[in-house]
Amino acid sequence: MEVITKEIKRIDWQKEIDSRSQQDARKWQIKEYRRCAEDKIYWFNNYIWTIDTRRAPAPTIIPFILWSKQIELVKQLDKYEDLFIDKPHDLGISWTIMGWELHQALYTKGFTALNISRKESEVQDSGNTFHALHGRVLFMYMRLPPFLKPRIHNPFLIFAVPSMNSIIKGESSNPNAGRDTQYRFIFIDEAACIECLDEMWKGVRAATNTVCLNSTPPKESVNNKFAEIKDMPNSGFTKMRFHWKDNPQHDENWYNKKTASMTEEEIAQEVLVGYDKAKINRSYPEYGDGIHLLGHKVYLNPKSKLYCFVDFGLEGEVFIFAQKDFEERLFILYYKIFFNMLTPELYHEFIKCLDALGYTGEIKDMVFIGDKSGNKRNRVTKTSVIEDYKKVSNGSIDIHTREISNDEKMKCVKACFKKYINGRPQFNISDEPTCLELAKCLKNVTLNKTGQDHIDNKYTHAVNAIEYGINYLFPKTKAAGIVVGIDPGEEIKDDNGKVIRTVEPVMTRGASVASVINRYRTERRGLLQ
Repeated sequence: MEVITKEIKRIDWQKEIDSRSQQDARKWQIKEYRRCAEDKIYWFNNYIWTIDTRRAPAPTIIPFILWSKQIELVKQLDKYEDLFIDKPHDLGISWTIMGWELHQALYTKGFTALNISRKESEVQDSGNTFHALHGRVLFMYMRLPPFLKPRIHNPFLIFAVPSMNSIIKGESSNPNAGRDTQYRFIFIDEAACIECLDEMWKGVRAATNTVCLNSTPPKESVNNKFAEIKDMPNSGFTKMRFHWKDNPQHDENWYNKKTASMTEEEIAQEVLVGYDKAKINRSYPEYGDGIHLLGHKVYLNPKSKLYCFVDFGLEGEVFIFAQKDFEERLFILYYKIFFNMLTPELYHEFIKCLDALGYTGEIKDMVFIGDKSGNKRNRVTKTSVIEDYKKVSNGSIDIHTREISNDEKMKCVKACFKKYINGRPQFNISDEPTCLELAKCLKNVTLNKTGQDHIDNKYTHAVNAIEYGINYLFPKTKAAGIVVGIDPGEEIKDDNGKVIRTVEPVMTRGASVASVINRYRTERRGLLQ
């Protein structure tokens, strides 16, 4: 393992001692001890070491020279105020906090601290390595000169300095964390990723007057205690926000290389400190599993009309099967996507989907809804995809389309996701394995740079099919600049007078999915907001 000492001029304490008489050397050490005890920045910059595991060809031990933002952090920690830190990775925040704790334990009488992280191995692993919090404390302590290094007691999850009556303890996150005694300082690392933070919070809050919460942003900020504290205007926390550029070694080349294989949401969460990038950059932040994903499987109702939403393309051909109940609530029952198949092959897969659903009715009685681009003719066959489906099914599959702008299309879907009917959402997804994949698509589809359409990726085709279905079943029209709903029982015609949405018979609409789903048995993943 390489040790770098020439990056910055630091005190060569061994040389200082060797160049003096024994008496002068002792005086110098006492003076240096006092200065280090009183000046943490000086102590860090001259005596503390860290490690860079990414240097080739081997990990490299380097001087811990604080950056300006790290200096700001150390000074804030000295105030012993509740501190909220949101940051990207690779800024040395936990290393800095562990260094600050080490200084307090070595040179401050009666200092007590508790470190909590998601797992015990993230607080201290079996080898007490620098990959865990307490391993970093020990790593820095072991490289101090003897005159700055009082004797310690270091069993598992404990770092104690008997001469100062100080102690740093650690434990994994759990509902009872911190309830054993009082602490001067409690540090919770990667707090946004701790599932039991809500339960743990009462005990932690009662155990200290100074809590430091440190984390990258959560993937979802809904029902997340870390994000909740961030948004509290009177939380009592001092809030520090770090940017990837706060690391002097990070430049645009670093950013481009780091983010080249990351999704927009991953970049926001891990690099840009973006809370709910999904909420900001998601095409449909209105969709949420806790609201729209049912807690049970919904089975086909043979008395209700079966809809099939279709998106065309060799790179992904989608079938989504759905039904409505008498309240005009939509239930997604089944979802499949197929790749690199021609229409005859896809028709066979479509029949398999019907078998999986248990559909025994006539295909011609179903309602098929798809993309208007399906009317485009193939240069070779001179037929369109929609015509191919009609041909291969002997006229049973008649796919309805509707021309609509992206803006109108998305507004219609957003309105559907936000709409409640008698206290329950209009849009619902069955807890069925294929439908769970569809839910993932709705959560992960994102807007392009213009913000007018989706980024074309593996999630887009399924979402497009949902859009076609919702716009056909629950169309919207603009009137006086306001988007308003159209009566679900009203016939819709295009500019040429052609009927593009027929009216279902009242009896057909009345007996449907609602008769299968008891309203009091509808369980959801999360609380309705």
